[in-house]
Amino acid sequence: MIFNSIILLLFAVAIPLWIYRQILLQTLEPRARQAFRRLCRVQERAWVFCLRTFAFLIAVTGALTALLYTLSYIKDGRLMDASYRDIVRNRLYSGVDSVDPHIDAFYYDLPLPIVLATTCILLAVGLTLVLKAVHDISVASRLRGRLKRRAQKHASNQSVGGSIGARS
Repeated sequence: MIFNSIILLLFAVAIPLWIYRQILLQTLEPRARQAFRRLCRVQERAWVFCLRTFAFLIAVTGALTALLYTLSYIKDGRLMDASYRDIVRNRLYSGVDSVDPHIDAFYYDLPLPIVLATTCILLAVGLTLVLKAVHDISVASRLRGRLKRRAQKHASNQSVGGSIGARS
């Protein structure tokens, strides 16, 4: 349940972050946008990061699931054969009577390893969406600041150089 809440929170936070990212990129000068695109080509792709995160989450989840099944076997002498419903008592419901049975069928009645894998996928995608947006916002802001400082420095050099050239 905690991870489901975290996933919903990540997706809810990702939406305004991506809107802000798009607004920030649209307000950049064309030269800065080209520099941003070049920087993005050099960096790790978002889907590669998502796959790495998913692989890490699956490895951790697999180890914990193996421990859970091993302890179940030691205790009862047989492997646990339970659905997610049998293990998790608290459920997240929408409150709509026509939707809740479908949530049960598509989520809570599934075997535990499948639910854990889908949770890992959704968590990896949510983390990727949030972290990619935050990273792009950070890079675009730093790029805007550097170009602004460079333009100010260039303008001050030209005004100093122009007055020196006018005296001679």
